Amino acid sequence: MKIRTGFVSNSSSSSFIIGFFEVKDTNKFNDYLTRSMISEYDYLLFKGSDLNNNDFKDRYAYRIEINEEEIVIRNFQTDIHIERDKIDAEKNYMVLNYEGNEGDDTFWNESYQDYEYDIDLSYFKGTPYGGLLDLNNEVIQHIDYLIGAGRNG
Repeated sequence: MKIRTGFVSNSSSSSFIIGFFEVKDTNKFNDYLTRSMISEYDYLLFKGSDLNNNDFKDRYAYRIEINEEEIVIRNFQTDIHIERDKIDAEKNYMVLNYEGNEGDDTFWNESYQDYEYDIDLSYFKGTPYGGLLDLNNEVIQHIDYLIGAGRNG
């Protein structure tokens, strides 16, 4: 029997955008979501007061962790922590947790002439997700977001 002793990978790499945003103009924002066809599985819209609702917490526990001090948004690579006292009960918010799937490849970085998993926003240009980050501050305000890539399996 032959046994492979070298590196074996059964994983793949994915790009991601993970973020927390205040939605300032709900009508324009919903119009963008409809036109861009962003998957409903990649975002969660809610009102700040929803964070105190146990049904809301239970229903979306797989996307966000809500405790007394903070909201934690997690994906396969990183976390974003938002302090609860920064959330206004009367305002609308969105959690974005998009993961692409590029296969079992790394990304070439021209600057370093090497492979890596970090990517910048230009990677998402021309996609609905990159367009979301380019929306006017009158529509959404970026509270915190991260972009990048890494092994997801």
